Amino acid sequence: MQEFLELQTKRRLQSHETIVEYMYSKNAILNKAPYRLAEEERISLILSGIEDDTWAHPLAAQLCGTVTELIDRAALLDARRRTTLCAENDKKPSSSTASRGQG
Repeated sequence: MQEFLELQTKRRLQSHETIVEYMYSKNAILNKAPYRLAEEERISLILSGIEDDTWAHPLAAQLCGTVTELIDRAALLDARRRTTLCAENDKKPSSSTASRGQG
């Protein structure tokens, strides 16, 4: 039981993965729970692993009744998230650009 709790608590949305990928992965962990989890509990545990409020709040506001419904809503946010992450990466100077300015 303790091992399951630690594993599911550690699983967080990573910057390199989509929200949908994270949700499928987290739900697979929740499928291994030593007891049956209600859909509301699954949704809550999945959302707890999304630390960025930019993505967590809109998903929580959807009031989804099932994990499948939550994943469907997340797919819509993934495109926006990818655009945001790409824009952030474009703003960062590359190491080669930074080194040219110091010559």
